Amino acid sequence: MKHISKVEINKRQKEDSLYAAAYELFTTQGIHNTAISDIVKKAGVAKGTFYLYFKDKYDVLDKIILDKSSEILVEAIENTNTKEFDSFEEKLLYFIDYIIEYLKQNKLLLKLIYKNLSWGVVRKAYKDYKG
Repeated sequence: MKHISKVEINKRQKEDSLYAAAYELFTTQGIHNTAISDIVKKAGVAKGTFYLYFKDKYDVLDKIILDKSSEILVEAIENTNTKEFDSFEEKLLYFIDYIIEYLKQNKLLLKLIYKNLSWGVVRKAYKDYKG
């Protein structure tokens, strides 16, 4: 088991705090109405700390969009795989319905994903994942 230093734990906590603050502000105020200074204030860290983890607010936005989209897909797949279906079509419809219902319950997340998910974000993630 790998030992994690206090410095690494502290760094992870700061990054997580910035990520959570950005997510909350983006979903409640919108991206254009959220400044980096708002994010760092909510996260309780210095402005320079933001730039240790993200290039700009669109960098953290891309990470949020990819993470949240992946979470939804994984949850939908796992849930779909716990059920029995008579056909592939039924399974596919259940999977799609699951995602639709999830996003209906999370309208702020839907708005964020809808307005900001692009093929550029997907390509960047794919490149980062492979690289």
